[in-house]
Amino acid sequence: MVSVSSFNNTAALTLLKGDTPNSVSSFMNSSVFKVQSGEIFTAISTAMASEELQKDFKAFFKEAMDAGFRTSAEGIHPDNGRHIALVHTIMEHRTKFPPEEFTIHTDLGDGASITTTIPSIVSMKGDLFAADMAKKQAAYDEAVALQNAEPDPELVKIGAMAQVVKTLVVNGQEPDTALLLNEAERNPGRGYQEEDATGTR
Repeated sequence: MVSVSSFNNTAALTLLKGDTPNSVSSFMNSSVFKVQSGEIFTAISTAMASEELQKDFKAFFKEAMDAGFRTSAEGIHPDNGRHIALVHTIMEHRTKFPPEEFTIHTDLGDGASITTTIPSIVSMKGDLFAADMAKKQAAYDEAVALQNAEPDPELVKIGAMAQVVKTLVVNGQEPDTALLLNEAERNPGRGYQEEDATGTR
């Protein structure tokens, strides 16, 4: 196993700057986190530099800690929660991490530890395909629901008012001119002439 304390990779560490106590960077920079090789560590840290994945990590960490407190009053060790959060983040975005099977390990103190083996992408192809189809189906269902939803009366009123304003513009004319043109069309016998500079027609 390789920890960041024994694996000095400047590029990887640079990606993990600006850490906070519950961030993935502080966790991966700690001596409790270990992976099987420097290459795996670099790949994980590079992927986790993404704001999207960091956001997911924080959400999964909160879920893990909340679940721990629901199980017992003491809850679970924070590093246990971070480990679980990282595993969930990797599995949620499996294609952004090393394609082969790899292992991550976290020491929890007092001799306790947790180790998780991440399955290879090849072995997960069926699951990844099903997850992708589920996302597409959810997006389709949402689009259909929006299409079939009852229109908001207030939005209908606003749309009607916008249409009235739009009809005041005829062939690119300003609204006042458009109204005069419409009046001339309704009373063709009266005709319509522009006033000259003296006010006469």
